[in-house]
Amino acid sequence: FLPYTRKTFGNIWASAKVDNSILDLKAGYVKNVIQVPIHDTIYIERVVTRMRTENTVTLPPVKFIPKFYKFTFWFFILFIVAGAGWIFVKVKGGWIKKILK
Repeated sequence: FLPYTRKTFGNIWASAKVDNSILDLKAGYVKNVIQVPIHDTIYIERVVTRMRTENTVTLPPVKFIPKFYKFTFWFFILFIVAGAGWIFVKVKGGWIKKILK
């Protein structure tokens, strides 16, 4: 949410804000009197209209991982943990032998 920002350009003011990705723009005359006669000006009606655009975001598909890859991954992790445990027991395993006796 961004609050209204107001700018003045001569006889015209404009204010805008953004709320939930929607731009809200308002504009008008600072003074109610036009200083140039009507026959010398170009009259433009309904230039600024209410417009709403929507962007649809398409997410990429979720990558499929085969069950065999998941199994081999967890088997590898289990193998690493078992190997680390075996090394730990071989290096620091003296206390286990004392408990078993």
